[in-house]
Amino acid sequence: MKKYALALLLPVMMFMMGCQNENIIEEETQNTTDVCKLIMNANLETFDGQSTRAGSGSTWNDGDCVYLVFHANGNKVKGRAIYDETNDDWTLYYDGILTNGKYSGKAVYIEGVSENVSKITLSHRNSVFIAETIECEKTTEMMSINVSLKPQTGRIRFLGTPGREFELTGVWCYKTFETSDCQLSQDETEQIIRINEDGYSEYVYCGFPQLSRNLSVSYDNYIYTTVCEHPILDAAQSGYMELPTEAKHNGWNMTVITLPTLSKVTTTCVENEGTVSFSAEVLSAGNGNLRECGFVYSKNENPTISDGKVACDDKEKLSATINGLTVGDKYYVRAYAINQIGTAYSEQASFIAGGGRPQDGDIDRPVLAKKR
Repeated sequence: MKKYALALLLPVMMFMMGCQNENIIEEETQNTTDVCKLIMNANLETFDGQSTRAGSGSTWNDGDCVYLVFHANGNKVKGRAIYDETNDDWTLYYDGILTNGKYSGKAVYIEGVSENVSKITLSHRNSVFIAETIECEKTTEMMSINVSLKPQTGRIRFLGTPGREFELTGVWCYKTFETSDCQLSQDETEQIIRINEDGYSEYVYCGFPQLSRNLSVSYDNYIYTTVCEHPILDAAQSGYMELPTEAKHNGWNMTVITLPTLSKVTTTCVENEGTVSFSAEVLSAGNGNLRECGFVYSKNENPTISDGKVACDDKEKLSATINGLTVGDKYYVRAYAINQIGTAYSEQASFIAGGGRPQDGDIDRPVLAKKR
């Protein structure tokens, strides 16, 4: 009887296991990205109006990626067109539903970038090409696209002493690219540029954030500024500029940079706890650009940024709170600020964590905050 029941039960168990496995396999093989054949007539207009890549020809590099967003009837679908040099054709990978019909859209090509991620980090080395309006048509078997991509920035390189580094400010560069909707963000952070052995820097892909077109470079103890009157940083334009030297300013204005100066630190301790707050001011940036400011602290005298440190967002009125100090122990603290020349420190202050009474008379009596 038991054998007969087992014989009946075994097929049922196998059927149920088969159903479970089938569900697992279905979940594992699900993929939201669809693929279709793509006929893409993609013209890439390079700088100074030169066109070096056209159609689907082999002038494109293997693995080149054009990011796409399609719009039709209120529907938005993102995709990527990848070029295959061996077969001299494109393949479209897209997320969503593309029914047969005509679409409008946008295309973005970032030279040297083909990552399949949601956000791409960019820098002054990235040239970006955009087509704000593209013509697309989807049929049962393929997608056809006509696109004309144009540069979105100017590009500039600098002539100077081989091996020298300098900091470039006064321009913006693209910072990130959101692949889901082909959106770019800009950044005006200073760029560190190096002059190569041939006397030229690499190309910097950038534009002006303001109408005044003020360009600044800094190295050694000087900042050189000039008004860029030529359209070499207008979109699609290209050119170079000669850097000034100490002997030849080349029409640039010169400003001497010094180390920043800071006030002494005020400390506020929480009574009987290892929590302390610091405050200080940056009195002068030394005519330079402040890269980082904050506080350094240690049980040893004259702490530096290689010891414990905390950076501040506000680079003028500095304030920070740290926890976890040993109650009753003596600490030293200084404010710090970094510009192109180097790191400056304030006069040293000292305190006892928890607000204990000074033992040797050389400790700054901190402000005490009562424990709530």
